[in-house]
Amino acid sequence: MAAAIGADLPVSNPEGSMIVDIGGGLTEVAITSISFSAY
Repeated sequence: MAAAIGADLPVSNPEGSMIVDIGGGLTEVAITSISFSAY
């Protein structure tokens, strides 16, 4: 959620946003919609 807010994505709107965090050895994917995250 912090990455979505930092990227200025519309976290309080009903439209979904996908966030992909690719790091060294770990990749995380999250989908946010209406201030809720689904991993």
